[in-house]
Amino acid sequence: MKKLVLLFANLLIISGFVIAQNASWCGTQISPEWMQAFYQRDKSHLTHKGGNLPEVAIPIVYHLVGNNSGNGYYGLHELFRSHCELQSLYDNANIRFYIKEIKYINNTSYYNGTNTNGLFQQNDLDACNVYIVNDMDGVCGYSFVPENWNGSGWSGPNRGGIMLQKGCMQAENTTYRHEMGHYLNLPHTFYGWEGEPAPGIGQNAPASIGGFPSIPVERADGSNCNAAGDGFCDTPPDYLSDRWTCNFNRTYRDPIGTLFTVDELNFMSYSNDGCSVYLKDDQLAEVNAAPANHRTYLLNDPVPPVINFTSMSGFFPATGANNLNTGSLTFSWDALPNAEYYHLQIALFSFNNPTVDTIIQDTFFLLNNVNLNSSYSWRIKPVNLLNVCTPFTETLTFKTASFSAQVAVENSTCLNTPDGNILVNVNQPGTFNYYWTCADPTINNLIQNVNSGILNNLVPQAYNLVIVRSDGDSLETVIFVEAPNDVTVEVNQVGFNLEASISGGTPPYTYAWNTGAQTLSLTPTSSGSYDFIVIDQNGCQKTVSAYFDQGATAIRDNEENIIAEMNLIPNPTQGNELQVNITLNQVAKGNIMLLDISGKTIYTLPLSGKIGENSYQIPIENIAKGLYFMNAVIEGKSITKKLIVQ
Repeated sequence: MKKLVLLFANLLIISGFVIAQNASWCGTQISPEWMQAFYQRDKSHLTHKGGNLPEVAIPIVYHLVGNNSGNGYYGLHELFRSHCELQSLYDNANIRFYIKEIKYINNTSYYNGTNTNGLFQQNDLDACNVYIVNDMDGVCGYSFVPENWNGSGWSGPNRGGIMLQKGCMQAENTTYRHEMGHYLNLPHTFYGWEGEPAPGIGQNAPASIGGFPSIPVERADGSNCNAAGDGFCDTPPDYLSDRWTCNFNRTYRDPIGTLFTVDELNFMSYSNDGCSVYLKDDQLAEVNAAPANHRTYLLNDPVPPVINFTSMSGFFPATGANNLNTGSLTFSWDALPNAEYYHLQIALFSFNNPTVDTIIQDTFFLLNNVNLNSSYSWRIKPVNLLNVCTPFTETLTFKTASFSAQVAVENSTCLNTPDGNILVNVNQPGTFNYYWTCADPTINNLIQNVNSGILNNLVPQAYNLVIVRSDGDSLETVIFVEAPNDVTVEVNQVGFNLEASISGGTPPYTYAWNTGAQTLSLTPTSSGSYDFIVIDQNGCQKTVSAYFDQGATAIRDNEENIIAEMNLIPNPTQGNELQVNITLNQVAKGNIMLLDISGKTIYTLPLSGKIGENSYQIPIENIAKGLYFMNAVIEGKSITKKLIVQ
């Protein structure tokens, strides 16, 4: 048996069967041979109803097709919505669809619907493959039904899949759910009437329809329901093979004159979008059994866990916020465990036509060109490919200010380096007062009395600003200063070596051991503590101390334990002396060492410290300009800071 998809010609002949192709909503074609095998199949699974259906997990690989330039893909926010609409129908079949992978294909020919069959050469053989293209000739979508149960047929190239036109994938469109029904073994409810006109008013339907072999016409009393129409006895006859609305007289006479009404609520009919509501119990049992009976490869992968999310929090703007800046409005929220993406919607009027409808991976979103003095709504939901159907949060509302300001940010070069800057420029004339705050109490004390739109020497965090105009109108905004990811260093003893690995930060890296070696692997000559110092391209530094002996490795965080903190004042320095302040958690002895970039020690000062802050003066008048390291080793613990001599 072959499933015949006829998209580009009015007549196609395959394996001796001739099937006419009319421009239609669904391009799935089922041969009489396949249908006869379907009628004669083992129907024992149809006895399982409702809660008795076993749970089935089906992986889907989505192939989003764009043109050669990589444009025109079906949007992720639309894809996730469509996936959830699919899931909502098949919940009653106890089927869980999960997204195994999302792939992108750049091919203008495929994108425009030319030879869509060729796309199936890129199938994942252990998943349902769904392709979304820009256009197809005369159809919204098509699918491949499973192969014949006697092994004589096929399920399409590389096990087939589903092809969809993105223009037929708007909200509440039934195409995808309909084609998934075909993929999981469901015929049209009107099978046999393809291309045939419905019986006239007052006329009995014929006893059979079609060419050779002819197909029995289903009767309303169910006497031939197992071998006519769609082969299910809980769906009434259906003689309508063209698209039709829900609101017209659908009463017909079957072959023996019995009146019945076509069911416009069934997804496998051709009723228009907005009519379909369900699949009947027998159809649900059929799709539930299809993977185990006919598409066993769908069950090859281990079933992934169900991903659940906790409640989201940390929203800005919070609901009820007023006077927000329209020149640069940042939306933010707390990161949520297991969230791979976030689906954000922002609406000026209605979420039916949102201003922003997007999928992002960050926990913030910057919106420009916001309307002045206007009310907005926004909502968000977390997304994981194993769960894209979590509901949106409750709607949050806010109002924008009557004037705006432009914000420019220079981010910090390192995670803890105070070199970020903010410049705020109010676009309107007038007198303005600026009120700054932030969460860090030390920095907050420094900025809260700065009556200016300029802040310098900032560490990464959120800065809150309220601008008050002389007439009393105000503007509120949150400005984020960011930094690259921190440098991550791990050191482990492997046999007689200390092995270091580096990640994060901004490559390339410069690194050295306190022995002077500039390699990732060090072979110590004796047991003891060894420091590995890393500097990334931005000058961000990380030091790890590892203890080496014959059978153990100890790796310590250099800013904990005995040494609480070390600060160099000033840094950068141009003077003759440098003050080193070391805060200790206990009375201890050790050494302060000044190292050059190669790790060579050029100055050593013994120290004996008390609990709390200890200050030491280091002469640097004979030190050449450049980058150095100040290393304190106290009771076997070590901390290193970067020093710049100008």
